[in-house]
Amino acid sequence: MISVIIPSCNEKYLQKTIEGFSGDIEVIVICNDGQRSAVNRAVSIARGEYILKCDAHTLFSDEFDEKLIAACSDNTVVVPRMYTLDVDKWQRIKETVNDFLYMDWRMRFQSWPSYEKRIEAQGNIAELMCCQGNCFLMKKSMYEDIGGLDEGHGQWGQLGIEISCKAWLSGGRMVVCKDAWFAHWFRPHNIPYNLTRLQIEKAKQYSRDLWLNNKWPLQKKSLLWLVEHFDPVPSWGPLERKAVA
Repeated sequence: MISVIIPSCNEKYLQKTIEGFSGDIEVIVICNDGQRSAVNRAVSIARGEYILKCDAHTLFSDEFDEKLIAACSDNTVVVPRMYTLDVDKWQRIKETVNDFLYMDWRMRFQSWPSYEKRIEAQGNIAELMCCQGNCFLMKKSMYEDIGGLDEGHGQWGQLGIEISCKAWLSGGRMVVCKDAWFAHWFRPHNIPYNLTRLQIEKAKQYSRDLWLNNKWPLQKKSLLWLVEHFDPVPSWGPLERKAVA
């Protein structure tokens, strides 16, 4: 069974998101809490063997749960193929498909369309360097093994970088499953959480210090190993590599 985890704060499309689920799925919504603490709280009470975190404005393809589970092993984070959601029509915008992201030397996720042409990107299941953090699936046991979400970041920001680094540097992996998709609403305005610019910058600084300096106590591999695993990676030149060696 999958436990779907949804952090929510003043979300107008929450009910529509929930109504899109059916079958052997448990939905846990934590309202009006910080994003990281909400996800951690929800996972602690989840009954499913698998947990899927998504935002409260998301549409999924049919049988997405079965396809994601089929792609998921003990130490694997699985991300469905990503589209932009048209909330007025409540359907995906097919032209917006985005399968691959990378993390640059400042620990920000970036779209990586050129990666799609590489041999290793072919097939229905392909390795993924980084995700946005708006949707991912893993076994609950893996989430617990990697320590969940680190609330030292603050409650919002850098979540995709955190999950991606924890997946890879713990000795696991992250993949995209092209047989399943989700469509996500990218807000035209500010996020609903009451955050200052200082708090957002704190999350970025915390993340850079943690990963660029290889400070995560559970990591088995270095950040440089991850960069070299996906070489060539945009923005990672000799100076940037030397700084994390």
